Amino acid sequence: MARLLRAATGCGIAISITALIAAATPPQAPPLKGGESDEPAAPQQNTAAHQTTAPHQTTSAQDPTTAASDESDAARAEVVQFARADAREGLRQTILHCRVTADATLDQLLAQHGISAACVEELTRRAAPAGAPVWYPDGSCETFVKLPAGLLRPALGRWFAAVTARQELRWTLAVDSELLASGAFRQAAATGGETSDGASSLALLAARLDAESALSDQVRRLKLGSAVTVADLIAEQPRLAWALRRWPEARVARPTYAADGTCTITAALTLEDAAARLAHLLRTEYQGRLTQAEAARRLPELNRGVKLSARGAGRPPPRREAGAEPPPEWIHECLTITVQIAREETGKDAPGDSILTARRQAEFELTQAIEGLDLGGGGRVVGLIRERPAAAEAVSAFIGGAIADKPVAVDGGLRLTLRRPLRCLPRLLGMGE
Repeated sequence: MARLLRAATGCGIAISITALIAAATPPQAPPLKGGESDEPAAPQQNTAAHQTTAPHQTTSAQDPTTAASDESDAARAEVVQFARADAREGLRQTILHCRVTADATLDQLLAQHGISAACVEELTRRAAPAGAPVWYPDGSCETFVKLPAGLLRPALGRWFAAVTARQELRWTLAVDSELLASGAFRQAAATGGETSDGASSLALLAARLDAESALSDQVRRLKLGSAVTVADLIAEQPRLAWALRRWPEARVARPTYAADGTCTITAALTLEDAAARLAHLLRTEYQGRLTQAEAARRLPELNRGVKLSARGAGRPPPRREAGAEPPPEWIHECLTITVQIAREETGKDAPGDSILTARRQAEFELTQAIEGLDLGGGGRVVGLIRERPAAAEAVSAFIGGAIADKPVAVDGGLRLTLRRPLRCLPRLLGMGE
């Protein structure tokens, strides 16, 4: 990203971030680009801080493959896992704030017709990872998830079936697009910490709901016969899904709490408990023809060796001080930048060089778009960065973490699209602090 901004010296507003980085921090390697690697990369300054504060740990006698290093890797992997859980929450918010008709977002339309927003959970469970984790100077990690194109429109048809029978709803093109969202988690939080009793109870409840939701997905895959699964029963009679969303029978291990109050639990369910619940539902609620109530008794035998276990994470409700500024309106948006590099611009460079040229141009335009975001009262993001130079480095990494779609050869040149969810940007800018 730093190379891009230096190369764009004559291009105007984007230089502000580079100048602030140079003034606030020593030179270092540019951040990794999102999507270039599946492995999370540690920011350079983490290493420097480690060597400064604990030089005895980097002597020649220290084996780099010690247990301490293993613990660090495990902690980083846990941070990524927490960030992905937060990204799924980000996707839920993105779906709810998607403008599905010309005059309403999905959450507005659901409220208008008295439909619970919980229906969105069926889509968040189908989220797929996107790109590579992005690590920031404060040790936090940002990850990305996506909802593949073509899933939202059929879901809308199911949720609003009763409405469309009475009136026409014209969906926008957005309902056919892939949705991209992000989430973040601070590295220091993985070491554990204390939290208030009230907040911990709410976090524990959220973690249990998260774990039970994952258990429900596992139960759907259980066999009830040679060619029948629980998912087949739900497809035949969808209301069974609601009855199987909670599993109070699950055994929960002792919860652990992170420094920010996030609670993590592991819930386990026996096949016998699952069979007993299904047998009750088959006797009392099931009206289909795929199987009989007696089939549930064979569930443990048909699924021998299957372990039903899931991990859940939950956060306490955010604390908002009286008079605190609300989040910016664009927090749930995803910026999309498309650039096309003509043949004369790419010259005889190798394909990889052409892609790099296109990415640099796209990142420059993305920088301009981010700096121009409205903060209300006539303020812009670029002004906030100038006031807080320490945020410039994080914003540079934020821009470098944009997700690139597959380049397309067109008209003898190259077309590249970058997409950047904005959900984590206010935190990097120190908004609300």
